[in-house]
Amino acid sequence: MNNTTVYEIKRNIPTYTLTPDEKNPMFDMHGRCLNPFPYTLQNGCTNEIKDEEYTIVVLENKYLLIEVLPQLGGRVQRILDKRNNRDIFYYNKVIKPQLVGTRGAWFAGGIEFNFPISHSPTSYDSVHYTINQTKDSASVTFGNIEQISSMNWQVTLTLYDDSSYMEQKVHLNNPTPVENRYYFWTNAAIQDTEDLRLVYPFDWCVNHICPYYLKWPYYEDVDYREADNIPSVYETFGKLLTDNFFGVYYKKDDYGIVHYADRKQVKGAKFFAWGKDDLGKAWNHALTENNEEYLEIQSGLYETQSVFNFIKPHESIEWTEIWYPVNSLGNITYGDKYVAMNHSIENNNLNLMFSAVKSFGECKLTVKIDDYTINQIIDLDPDKITKLNIDIPDKILSVDKLEISVRDDEEVIFLYGDRDEFLETYPSIDLFTDVRMNRSVKDIESLLNKVNNDEELTKDEMGKLYHTAYYKETRGEEDDALILYNANLKYNPSCLLTKKRLGIMYFKQEKYDQARFYLQQILSYNPVDDEARFMIAILIGRQGDLRLLRKLLFDISSPSLKKASVVEIAKINIRLGYYRETIVMLEQYKNINEPYINFLLCIAYRHNNQLKKAQGILSAVNIVSPYLLVEKNLQGYDEDGSVINSILKVNGLILSIIREYTILDCYEEVIELLKYVHEPNILHNAYMKYSSDQISSEGSLDFNIIKNSQIDYCFFKDYVTANVLREYEDIDESGKISYLLGNYYYGIGDYDNAESSFLLAYEKGLRYTVLLRNLGYYYYKRKSDLVKACYYLEQDIELQSNKNEDSLILLNEIYQLKDDKQKQRELLSVWQQVDNPNRIIYPMISSLINISEYKKALEVILKDELYNWEGKENSGHLYQQIYKELIKEASCNNDLSCLEEYIDKMINYPANIHYGDSMRKPLSKIYYIRGKVYKLLGKMDKAKEEFNMGYKEMLRTERNNTDDSIRYSFKCLKDLKNIERNYSNV
Repeated sequence: MNNTTVYEIKRNIPTYTLTPDEKNPMFDMHGRCLNPFPYTLQNGCTNEIKDEEYTIVVLENKYLLIEVLPQLGGRVQRILDKRNNRDIFYYNKVIKPQLVGTRGAWFAGGIEFNFPISHSPTSYDSVHYTINQTKDSASVTFGNIEQISSMNWQVTLTLYDDSSYMEQKVHLNNPTPVENRYYFWTNAAIQDTEDLRLVYPFDWCVNHICPYYLKWPYYEDVDYREADNIPSVYETFGKLLTDNFFGVYYKKDDYGIVHYADRKQVKGAKFFAWGKDDLGKAWNHALTENNEEYLEIQSGLYETQSVFNFIKPHESIEWTEIWYPVNSLGNITYGDKYVAMNHSIENNNLNLMFSAVKSFGECKLTVKIDDYTINQIIDLDPDKITKLNIDIPDKILSVDKLEISVRDDEEVIFLYGDRDEFLETYPSIDLFTDVRMNRSVKDIESLLNKVNNDEELTKDEMGKLYHTAYYKETRGEEDDALILYNANLKYNPSCLLTKKRLGIMYFKQEKYDQARFYLQQILSYNPVDDEARFMIAILIGRQGDLRLLRKLLFDISSPSLKKASVVEIAKINIRLGYYRETIVMLEQYKNINEPYINFLLCIAYRHNNQLKKAQGILSAVNIVSPYLLVEKNLQGYDEDGSVINSILKVNGLILSIIREYTILDCYEEVIELLKYVHEPNILHNAYMKYSSDQISSEGSLDFNIIKNSQIDYCFFKDYVTANVLREYEDIDESGKISYLLGNYYYGIGDYDNAESSFLLAYEKGLRYTVLLRNLGYYYYKRKSDLVKACYYLEQDIELQSNKNEDSLILLNEIYQLKDDKQKQRELLSVWQQVDNPNRIIYPMISSLINISEYKKALEVILKDELYNWEGKENSGHLYQQIYKELIKEASCNNDLSCLEEYIDKMINYPANIHYGDSMRKPLSKIYYIRGKVYKLLGKMDKAKEEFNMGYKEMLRTERNNTDDSIRYSFKCLKDLKNIERNYSNV
């Protein structure tokens, strides 16, 4: 019998429901930096709660019980330490989504995994998973083919017999011929209590407030090791970690958590807290059922979340992380992979305590204090704490150097004090990677504005063009990056780095002539630049010349591109039927950690009638790749259909796999897989027709299969699907295909083609609500053509009325810009009829304020629950704005009876708006308004008190004071002096 098991259970979990996903594509979401297009927006939070059934994967051994939710991104909902029946991480017993993720819906608790952006697009979506049982371990592997750039990610969580740690293995793979941007962060929620201590091996660190690096652990005279000291929303990342661990410790409960990973691979260590102010309390209330407080501890590949990188073509990245609890240790002063320690020196005594996560039996402990060495045998086991008290001889006057090691036979399993990793000098951004969260945004935007306005740049500004452009590109802000790269070429016309970046970016936008123009210049200057040659080869292949593509790939000799060129040759060989050569080339990479290569091998084996070889790959115990699982189905190893059904449960996964078969001209496989799709949309049907057309024009499917398909939520961002649709655009009289291609072009940044496609769809007679919204959005946001924008948006309102909230929002913004209050009033009747009122409640309130319907606005804001986007907490601002206008209106009308009530309510937020003021929010304007009201009412003592507090706001260093808030502080000072001068009795 296994000591460690994995099994699945069904359980009902109280879940706050969401309204259906937004039908409109997420164009320019989050300023494109974290834009999750082609994923849909999940922004319909509600206060309706019901029991939802979830499949839970359980890993369990003697010490730990782990519960994983594949339906919610693979979230580890719970890890229970069975030794003391304690949840290691924060266990949120309800699923309560709020607008925190890149797509909107996100819930707190457990451990989440974020790729290629965060919070991950699949945080509130199903992922594919498999479970595996061995004789001494149990594991679950989950992941997905993400839809932004078609990369693969998978996480394997493993428990081992008689061990009290969870192993986390991550595998990332880019199966495409072009580099793609990414980062990966693991986010673990823990209970936030007054005794919580953060144990981070930071030397230097960086937060989201300060534009420079800081010495850990102090900021603004606060010791951030003590979580209870954290006053407001706050996050800190380490710069140049000194050790491979971080952790936390609960002093009262004598309990802690350790995270361990190789800091050369996993450079990022972070914590995030909502803080103790009213805004933090509001967020804890919104995300938990009982106002529970939690804090996040995170690990990542890069030092901060301002840093993204690129996975090269066909590159794989993998690493391992360890999480484990410690009991009764008193504190954590050091954590190694399998052993944590607490040590202290008191009165010439060295006190040592060790907590191990597996049984090592007798080990050799060596303690070196300066030149003095002590050896001792100790026993390490997860069921106990090993304690020692070592006398320090009197001759040791000071402990300048302490080194502690533990050996299990020859292996060193614990080592402390052998290195000095501290950097006394400031980590210069001229030498070290610049990972500051709060870089000089003003300088970056100033540079961008000068370039856009064609102003002359200083020499210093010219020198910043390339790295600012690259920074923008890595963050996904491609529009700005292109502007800055092109500006750099103006001043540095021979810059090959810029030309390479432009070549890659234009390639991704399918602007192949422009891409080749720059890439060819690189080859002309440096004929051995295989990266440029590789991109030109792929570009030529996209344009249909497979023979030249193949020859160019054979010509590439760079070791860094060897695997990528071999894989791309193999893909061409499969298309051409050269199966034996495919097999010969790929078998050198045959490896369980290369799922895409194994996928290509299986196809080649199958077509070459080497079924036993294919079976050798597919019969491996732990097949987790969706590609290989589909091959398993196609090769007859899925008799009950469970494999293909598991693929179909994951949104968009079958289309991602079908796309790969289409690239390989495996059209029969595409048709076979599409037969399993029960409710095909236009994309499924387009692939079905395209594949049948490639096999036989005589047996071609009727085009009506596409024409009559539904197009809701049919977004994509890959050239293969675009090519399939382009095949039928000319014969499509419905306009649906042109509409879909318009979304695609906009998503890849080709706005001119997006406009052309949207207009073509419109000219063909399509009046689909999302098309009309897209046209309105494009002309408003991209062209600033308010007339055209209104033309399409007003049509949408007229034809669909309450079906598209976004059209209402955009139209209202335009009317507000034009100061057309009459039009805004006419929209009011439509506001009341929308399907998703949460979506429009903020613009509706803003509109009511703009047309002076203040009491109506107050009625609306107090009626229902309001849901804020993290970082854009508008409910409090609008609530105060209403009362400011009511105060102004009452003052103008000399209606003084309600003024005192208004100024009191203005600072007391109702629970339904889920808001409280941040400690960092300057309040000088609020104090000024309150002071003015008290002065008007003749209550000079209270007025003086308010003005005094308003003046002192600009002196409070914790406030994020602005020019406007400082101006109001001086206005308060002026009125304060006026009162003191004119009312001597106050």
